[in-house]
Amino acid sequence: MKTLSSDSIRVSYSMLKAFEGGNVEGAISMLLGLPTFSSASMATGDMLHQKWAQHIKENDTLPDEFGAQSLAKVDLIEDKLEAKLLGGKVVLSGVPWDCVAEKM
Repeated sequence: MKTLSSDSIRVSYSMLKAFEGGNVEGAISMLLGLPTFSSASMATGDMLHQKWAQHIKENDTLPDEFGAQSLAKVDLIEDKLEAKLLGGKVVLSGVPWDCVAEKM
């Protein structure tokens, strides 16, 4: 189980979305750190994400596929936010874009 201490637990936006969508088994698998379903498209997306993140770190430019524009010095590829709830018993973590993308 992904825990921060003996009395706290980390919950991600993805886990909450799985619960909300009725995928209780998938949410519990994420919570426990067990393997979850991954389609070929999802695996390709993960591979491309890692490739592009590495390119940005090494070159300070967008990947060629996105125009190769120069970026300011990049230390962090994704901004990950954490909020402690219930006196630190629950830590909600997620990438802010995940929460905003649905509203666009």
